[in-house]
Amino acid sequence: MRVRRGFVGLVAFAAAVGLAVPVLSVPTPSAGAAPPPGLPPGLQPNVVNATNQRNSIFGEPEIAVNPTNPNNLVYVATQLADTPDCQTNAANPYHASCQLLQTVFGPQPAGLINNVPGFSPNGIEVSFDRGRSWTSVTVPTLPPPCPAPGACNDPTGFLNGGDPAITVTPDGTFVFSEDVINFQTGFPPQTPTIARDAGIATSVSADGGLTWSTPVLSGTAADRDFITTDPNTGRVYEESGAGPLGSGSTANPDAPNVPPAGRYLVASPDGVHWTAPEFLGAGISGPYISAANGVLVTGGRSTSAAVCGVPAPTACELLRTTTDDGAHWSQSVVPGSSDSWTSGPLVAADPTTPGHVTVAFLNSAATTLVVEQTTDGGTTWIGPTDVAENANTHWKPWMDFNSDGTLGLMWRTWTGAAGSSPYNVWAAISTDGGSTFSNPLDVSNGDSPAPPPVCKLPGGFGLPPTNPPCYAFTNTFADDFSFITLSHQDAFIAWADWRPGSGTQRQGFVSIVKLQAFTHGKP
Repeated sequence: MRVRRGFVGLVAFAAAVGLAVPVLSVPTPSAGAAPPPGLPPGLQPNVVNATNQRNSIFGEPEIAVNPTNPNNLVYVATQLADTPDCQTNAANPYHASCQLLQTVFGPQPAGLINNVPGFSPNGIEVSFDRGRSWTSVTVPTLPPPCPAPGACNDPTGFLNGGDPAITVTPDGTFVFSEDVINFQTGFPPQTPTIARDAGIATSVSADGGLTWSTPVLSGTAADRDFITTDPNTGRVYEESGAGPLGSGSTANPDAPNVPPAGRYLVASPDGVHWTAPEFLGAGISGPYISAANGVLVTGGRSTSAAVCGVPAPTACELLRTTTDDGAHWSQSVVPGSSDSWTSGPLVAADPTTPGHVTVAFLNSAATTLVVEQTTDGGTTWIGPTDVAENANTHWKPWMDFNSDGTLGLMWRTWTGAAGSSPYNVWAAISTDGGSTFSNPLDVSNGDSPAPPPVCKLPGGFGLPPTNPPCYAFTNTFADDFSFITLSHQDAFIAWADWRPGSGTQRQGFVSIVKLQAFTHGKP
């Protein structure tokens, strides 16, 4: 969802997104920057702007690789018209929609709160040449779930999407999920919720991502959905939520809200038919999920002394596993995780070895990724292994196994002050589950320009700003995550940065790196 991150107590959402009609885009150029030294031309990272749309900012990208055709990729990302140019340029067609409105959750772009068509879609990009060129595909539209048009939802359909996620099943079926949201039009400051109704919509594609089925609701509450597939069984899992089930999960503003509020899990054999939602538990934060060999794994963070096993005040990262779609859970504390910065560890289940799970988290200074692994579901642990290329602030990491058991880890690094300096992207791989890693490789072929500065707004809200040009929201708005996935041969690293454009529009990038590049020159 594209409301300002941190406002996770939302209790009602909804939205729309239409039948996918492919729109061919021209091949996107590689980002022009110096490649990493020491690699021969055939092993240099190939960095491509996958979105290449200057009238939008993109963020939170995810990418999936077709296991039956590794040349076929699907890339999804948030897409928002709220560019710095839109906010400061009165000639921009969305200028009025980019002005801020005050809400109980803080300032929000008017285009979101007023459900302006086209202001907040998600982006789907498809490639059949291993990421060298991309085709933009229209996001499928969720039909209004009410019995009659206009009975409880906007008759024009759901107008806002957010938090896109993508996975692929062993037979090459892609499964897409996203927040679908109807915000409170004309939202007054005293209204206790920011959205009228919402849900998580899922859709499948059997032709490599070019066309998509009519979406269905997963049944979990909207806000930051994650989706994954067990490569051994083909079972699909989706997890999301902030508020209780009800208007925020059914896309019906009249649906009663049924506590508890929090994150819920569902499972499906096909990405269309979902189990009843299972509550992940009280006092647990952290949404990352992975699955293999019939076991779903997730992380969480607890501040309970009883859970963490040390006197308060304290915190610890947790590994949680389930074999029955969330009806029952096993839980263990990740050793040494009290010195962690994240609100739940990254998790990756190894498809080659039942019970083998790797977790990773940033230390409290956000300067090092700490990697640990278990081969018995959390009873005993191996590690920790520290991974970093320098002592700067690291952010937005991700981790994944391929079907061969090779582990990929990526992260972004600020080159100076966190939040206001240029940044670059790094990755490393491990062939022993995370005990040792290759040397970190700069996969971004140069730095992103620094995000545009945040505006100083008169009275706290509204435009014009006192110091244009600047970004009238947070400089990482709608860009909470980066991503890595691996095929047998390549690593695909997805992130958003401000090239090209000198900080005027953030685009979705992907770096295609042969796995050999990470170990080049090593005996």
